Amino acid sequence: MPTLQLPTELAVIDLGSNTVRLSIFACHANFNITRIYQSSERLRLIEALDANANLPPHAIQRVIETLQAFKRWCTSAKVPHIVVAATSAVREAANQAALIDQVYRATGLMVRVLSIEEESRYGVLGVMAQLHLTNGLIFDLGGGNLQLAHMVDGVFRASAGLPLGALRVSQQFPHHQAWSAGQVEALKRLINSKLTTYDWLKNSARKDSLVGIGGVVRALARVDQAVPPGLPLNFGDYTLQATVLDELIDRLSGMGPKLLMDVPGLAADRVDMILVGAIIVRELMRVAGAKRLQVSEASIREGIAQTIARGEAWDK
Repeated sequence: MPTLQLPTELAVIDLGSNTVRLSIFACHANFNITRIYQSSERLRLIEALDANANLPPHAIQRVIETLQAFKRWCTSAKVPHIVVAATSAVREAANQAALIDQVYRATGLMVRVLSIEEESRYGVLGVMAQLHLTNGLIFDLGGGNLQLAHMVDGVFRASAGLPLGALRVSQQFPHHQAWSAGQVEALKRLINSKLTTYDWLKNSARKDSLVGIGGVVRALARVDQAVPPGLPLNFGDYTLQATVLDELIDRLSGMGPKLLMDVPGLAADRVDMILVGAIIVRELMRVAGAKRLQVSEASIREGIAQTIARGEAWDK
């Protein structure tokens, strides 16, 4: 696939473990980008992986139908360039090659599967384009994985990808009823044990910024701000405080699914993973030494679009 050179408009599709997202960007002469449209479809691919790590035919068909719909929209909007990036669910699929082949035959779109390192790097580039961050810890909490990246003086110093996505972990720790204090502590211990294996992560955000991206992080911000799904969040100078997250975990853990459905700002399709997501984020803050979290609307889609807008290769 040839490198795209300085398009005026560009569509980036993120084939994620929980959600497939389409973002369309305007690319400017100064190589900056502006997101002008976005859409999403929940496919929960990480849940569809069978015992042999294969995505079954019905899951692949849903991917094809979603990409066909997104492509039709891009065609009607006269967006000339479309790129598709896949993350952990497709990366882990044993029949990854079959999915890529079937998608290409049905849509003409080539799916590029990002490595863990690439996923972290594009997340960092997306945040840097938005916040101009030079020092700090950036994380992307998705459905399948937790991606971590450490920036020092504007240099990408360390990264890791852990199988601690909110949807994946919620399969191990289902939220079918109110949790006991013991269940909450058990999950905290599990998350903490995974995170503390990385020495560079410990206290990495004690003095510098901690920035979170991804749908789960935005869902937590939406609940904190009590902003109904579909309405814009206040990003600006907003930060999610560790003390607020502690209170939120205490409140959510005492609720079953029916009560969670009535939590202001919480979308129905986040009910089964919001508590798990909150605990993952809080334990990360604890290990990194952070008292607050800056929630960003950036994503790997911004990082990919920024790379292509600058005429740099992203498809090697």
